Amino acid sequence: MFQKSVFPILVAILLLTCLNQSSHAQATITKHNFDFGTGVGLDYGGIFGVKMAVIMPWPYVSVFGSAGIQLVGFAWNMGATFHIVPETSKSVFRPNIKLMYGVNRVTKVTGTTKYDKMFTGFTPGLGLEFMFGRKKANGFDFDLNIPIQGKAFYDQVQKMKDDPEVGTVSMMPVAFSIGFHHEF
Repeated sequence: MFQKSVFPILVAILLLTCLNQSSHAQATITKHNFDFGTGVGLDYGGIFGVKMAVIMPWPYVSVFGSAGIQLVGFAWNMGATFHIVPETSKSVFRPNIKLMYGVNRVTKVTGTTKYDKMFTGFTPGLGLEFMFGRKKANGFDFDLNIPIQGKAFYDQVQKMKDDPEVGTVSMMPVAFSIGFHHEF
């Protein structure tokens, strides 16, 4: 089912990219090669962290890595971002779609370390950069991510639910990120 839903999204990205190439051809500025940011959420490794991106030769694609502090230790993510509006644009709003792999879920129970565990997996997401400044090199990122888990995560959650010493077990189906970044 996941593969069937990804194909239309990829086709839409390709079409929007082609349309944006012609509409933004005259509204370009100096190309940035590197992006550094700090923030909270999966895009920044967890509760707080950093994110570094390299903008590929095409202004619509960047690859990134992030590292940060999670509830139970050090966490990381890496992936690629597909920009609907190119990185070289003077646009204030730059939407994007991303796919990353890394730590995307954590289990923790207050008062014990028995359930402290991090899980890795793929996480697709949607984002919006709000750029400002004369060169549009500074901006805020707002992201919505959908963590995809494997059997190990759901087994851990079930163990927690079955444990009478553990109270209510809850998890959000989505994760949010917000951060500030600067393009060099």
